[in-house]
Amino acid sequence: MQVQLLGINHHTAPIELREALAMDGAGVRGMLRDIRTNPATGEAAILATCNRTELYVCTDEPLAAEMAMRRLFLTVAGERADLVTPHAYMRTGEEACRHLLGVAAGLDSMILGEHQILGQVREAQSRARDAETLGPLMNRLWSAALHTGKRARTETDIGMGAVSVASAAVSLAEQALGDLRNRRVLLIGAGDTCRLAARHFADRRPACLVVANRSSDRAAAVAAAFGGEAIRLDQIPDALGSTDVVVSATRAPGFVVTRDMVHSAVADRPERPLVLVDVAVPRDIEPSVETVPGVLLYPIDAVRTLVDRSLAHRLREVPRVEAIIDEECRKLMAWTRGLGASSVVRELAARFEQVRAEEVRRNLRHFHPEEEAAVERMTKALISRLLRAPITHLTSGEFTASVESARLEVVRELFALEPHSSRTEAGVGAP
Repeated sequence: MQVQLLGINHHTAPIELREALAMDGAGVRGMLRDIRTNPATGEAAILATCNRTELYVCTDEPLAAEMAMRRLFLTVAGERADLVTPHAYMRTGEEACRHLLGVAAGLDSMILGEHQILGQVREAQSRARDAETLGPLMNRLWSAALHTGKRARTETDIGMGAVSVASAAVSLAEQALGDLRNRRVLLIGAGDTCRLAARHFADRRPACLVVANRSSDRAAAVAAAFGGEAIRLDQIPDALGSTDVVVSATRAPGFVVTRDMVHSAVADRPERPLVLVDVAVPRDIEPSVETVPGVLLYPIDAVRTLVDRSLAHRLREVPRVEAIIDEECRKLMAWTRGLGASSVVRELAARFEQVRAEEVRRNLRHFHPEEEAAVERMTKALISRLLRAPITHLTSGEFTASVESARLEVVRELFALEPHSSRTEAGVGAP
């Protein structure tokens, strides 16, 4: 059995194909149901995020499995099916396993080292378990991926620092004010940047999250998604008086926040600072705002400097993460090779037991029951000791796949073992 992967992601596929292959929970369950009906793809799991769709299967029929996997992608892609072949990637064996470990470690994300992927890997494993397509090999692979991702984030700094404009804005606010739990946050804009900033701020559990936008419907949608409230742009001057942090990211042609607005807002709160982060181009906040006492203004250049510094730090951590991936991949490959020997071990043990039982029956016809029981115990113990070393050697997983296969065939020939009869003998996905 080997792992096989068919996938597309933000590196390989245009947005049109990523949208066509995007799947929610129901879509994943449907594809897993289809996979279960194909004899070439016993175990399977699907990693579906906004930037990738990857189908993993365990198979001992690689060509048939690949055809089945591609047919599924073509079906789901629908009108965009013509984009699947030129933009999808196919990986097998150790390469497929290493890819998933790298994804879980954050090395293949749009934002290097991001944390969200770990939860998505965990969800993919859970969905496969619920669909009953998570056999022993696939379960071990996804557990190894989760373990690798956790190690990458605890043993390295791959997840440290702010590497998006939105996360940098939140980091700057925390640097200036400390804990944000009792702070009031105002987001001006309802695009991707403010939506992402809303998520980051919501994780800090501020006292209040307010969203202002020219479109009241879009402001309400962002606010509702993160437990906040929406206001109109003309309500910003009144809102500033009770606000601690402002992040602005609109496409307005003029200043949305002026010096006069800010001066009036802080006049009655001299001991309470106001932090403003302007990530808009052209600028949303009048630059002279920084001259108002008690006000800290961070322009887009300051935000980008923080992002660049954090990204450079994460890039320096990549070799350390790759070393963790190498180590965990070696362990996984050793385990899978050991698993490949399990059927031979069962056959070998059965063969020895067969010979032992035949000889005991032939030679103990005139023994008393107590003597027979003693001989049974002794001969079983003898067989166990004789098999201990070869079984340990066979299941060590220290050889390459080709050498391992040759060794197992030699053992079968030496002891005249019965060939493994079917995939289902030891359960779904067993070699």
